[in-house]
Amino acid sequence: MKIIKPKIIKFAHPKEDSWIDIPKSAKNYIPDWFKKMPRQVGGVLNLDENGNPNNTMKACIPTLDAFAAGYMIELWQDIQVKKVLDERGVPSVRFFWGSKPQVLDVTSTTDVENLPIPAGHLDTHFIWKSVVSIETPPGYSCLVTHPMNRFDLPFTTMSGIVDTDKHPLGAGNMPFFFKKDFEGFIPKGTPLFQIFPFKRDNWKSEEDPETYGRAINASKKARSMATGYYRKYVWVKKKYE
Repeated sequence: MKIIKPKIIKFAHPKEDSWIDIPKSAKNYIPDWFKKMPRQVGGVLNLDENGNPNNTMKACIPTLDAFAAGYMIELWQDIQVKKVLDERGVPSVRFFWGSKPQVLDVTSTTDVENLPIPAGHLDTHFIWKSVVSIETPPGYSCLVTHPMNRFDLPFTTMSGIVDTDKHPLGAGNMPFFFKKDFEGFIPKGTPLFQIFPFKRDNWKSEEDPETYGRAINASKKARSMATGYYRKYVWVKKKYE
């Protein structure tokens, strides 16, 4: 059997910041609320009159794959968030943390005038100041994005793609927006953004009517089992160590 060697993604940080952990596999950050969720509503598998199982999100392998894909940069120090009113009486927040290096910064609100703000977030543009450097093999880039499916976090990080083979990502700035209704502590270890390395390929789209037939056939095969068909016959396990 041919052994396929894993691709290597390299992480580093300045020597003076060696106390900060380098990114870990995203599988280490699957949230407790997902782990505790039963696979079926009520905890017992049942089919309705149309043969549909009472599965929850926990039974969805693509959702699990998204949680566990790539690597995660985590918050390396506790941050306290306090609500304040600015000179206009508009609600804002202040951040407090005890150690260096600086973990975040606030930019001028002028650069968000034409940028859509996520619903329920402050109209101030904040910055995560990462100290981690990232480098990938030739031909591979990185998608850096908000932790997938983590709508429970008190912030929303924006997404970007960096060609980390030609331009290793240094101590970069990641923009994010903060939710209006949060006040309290964001603990050390909270995932800040997810790093997904991928191979750059050229793609071209085309319409293929037969694709629909193949999809219907695949759906019929999946319905031959009450649950678990995708995991058993389709899913390809991914590894990020």
